[in-house]
Amino acid sequence: GTYGAGHTLTFFVHFTRRVEVVEPPSLLLNFSGTNRTATCAGTSKSHDGMALEFSYTLQKGDSTELLDYSGDRALVVSAGGLTSVGGASEPVTLLPARGQPGSISAGAKIKV
Repeated sequence: GTYGAGHTLTFFVHFTRRVEVVEPPSLLLNFSGTNRTATCAGTSKSHDGMALEFSYTLQKGDSTELLDYSGDRALVVSAGGLTSVGGASEPVTLLPARGQPGSISAGAKIKV
């Protein structure tokens, strides 16, 4: 869909195991070469683990033909900011490449 300034967009990052949010991460979105920060709005259980919910309110001047995050390292996590529950290793924070299955642009066609 097409969205304009003032509209809030919501995104989810899924993990295959439960994680604990010690310090909320952020998600960098790419608007035609300009990065904007989506904030962590909460967590939820998903069918296979857990999801982090991010939200971003569009600003005047934001524009792109196809919204996606800034790259595979767009999930910004401080040291110790996410921990795995149940003694598993640290959660993987590398995202799928832009345009690939699992990325924002592969799942939704968002024009701003």
